[in-house]
Amino acid sequence: MNDNQDFESILTLKDTLADGGLRTKNQFSKEKPLISVITVVLNGEKHIRDCLESLHSQKYQNYEHIIIDGGSTDKTLDIVKNYEDKIDYWCQKKDKGIYDAFNVGMTLCRGDYIGFLNSDDIFTPDAFSHLTDYIRKHNDKDFIF
Repeated sequence: MNDNQDFESILTLKDTLADGGLRTKNQFSKEKPLISVITVVLNGEKHIRDCLESLHSQKYQNYEHIIIDGGSTDKTLDIVKNYEDKIDYWCQKKDKGIYDAFNVGMTLCRGDYIGFLNSDDIFTPDAFSHLTDYIRKHNDKDFIF
């Protein structure tokens, strides 16, 4: 079986345990550059709220957020659902580990740039402002870290 058969499109996944977000309501950003942020999580209720708040408080707002939950059994998914109006796509789907979840997330990205925000990490409030300034000054770069 081809792993790509799990995908209906680059917007959503088939066979999820649950999913939601702005994409499921056909709401999309059209501004550029679009930054795709992937968060993978498994039982991250302790830190996921701070993680989400740090992303949602960015001064630069043209990003899409994709969350891949590997089947949390704690309150992680309840917390994610509380932020659904700020998340482009989230799903709960069994995966083969963190790197498999990263790959699933990358397949769903529509952005000009892709970044990762681990579920127990936070961004500083001006992280994306610094990033977009750097992109404008050094638009010949393919990889920024």
